[in-house]
Amino acid sequence: MSIDINPASTVARNVRYFGDVVAIRYAGGDLTHRALDDRAARFASVLAAGGASTAPSLSPTPPLTASTARSWSRPC
Repeated sequence: MSIDINPASTVARNVRYFGDVVAIRYAGGDLTHRALDDRAARFASVLAAGGASTAPSLSPTPPLTASTARSWSRPC
């Protein structure tokens, strides 16, 4: 048995089973699984048009440290 942890596959599967169920609630409204998938697809298209690729990076990812994690959690 294999476990698929690909976020895109997970969102696609959730659309199949829970399309019109609310996936995210926020101050601006609600997003169903279908709407979330649509927004993610549009975002991916913008990234691809800007030159983003699914090719693996050739540079190693720096290790996650406590200071890095803290900097990510700070509001912009």
